Amino acid sequence: MEYNSPLSKEKERTLISLLNLQPKNKVIEVGCGNGKLLLNLVEASDVNILGIDINAELVSAATEAAKAEVCETQYQFICKRFDELTLKSHYYDTFICNGSSHAFGIGEGALNKMAQQAHDLLNCGGRFLLGECYWKKQPPQAFLEFLGQPSSIYRHYKGNMEVIERHGFKPLYATSSNQEEWDDFEWRRKLNINNKLKLEPDNKALLDEQARIQHWLDAYVKWGRDHLGYGFYLFEKVDL
Repeated sequence: MEYNSPLSKEKERTLISLLNLQPKNKVIEVGCGNGKLLLNLVEASDVNILGIDINAELVSAATEAAKAEVCETQYQFICKRFDELTLKSHYYDTFICNGSSHAFGIGEGALNKMAQQAHDLLNCGGRFLLGECYWKKQPPQAFLEFLGQPSSIYRHYKGNMEVIERHGFKPLYATSSNQEEWDDFEWRRKLNINNKLKLEPDNKALLDEQARIQHWLDAYVKWGRDHLGYGFYLFEKVDL
């Protein structure tokens, strides 16, 4: 899996084309993970990229991949919390956050904080690509108890758009992951860990990870598949 979200290669290509990036545009991604999306943007449009993530292993992998593919002046990957950084206002052409709204806080306020930060960092007319969960329908209490969260942790599909619009953005495009993309994302994690365990059957870290994946997969099959959606939203910054 290239992304920790149900983003297929076909949908990724569509979203990249819709960003309308120009050479040397400045792109920032919060929660960049292994940096794959940013590196694909460099390949497609020769942009300058900044990736931020708190996972040191993933940031290291992103940096190593960039060294092999990208001019050193075009990329930077930072392993820090977003709120620990001082970044230039009105500097970036594109802001991306795919499945990492938790980088901006806990609970329903995170999306509001993210939108505020994106508006501050982007140039006028800059674009904001958001990937975020939503409720397809009201979740059962048993699923909320499993998650350890209130239903307000996510909104409905249009609710995500409404939050961002209130902070000085207009929507340009929106779509969502289909069921095949969701299923592939969830089941491929189990497949991958099982393949690793065939090579290292006594690896405790892998066994623990397998147990965590199975625990979540059971909940996905029972509740998540029917109730959770994943939306991709593209916005443009406008004057407040």
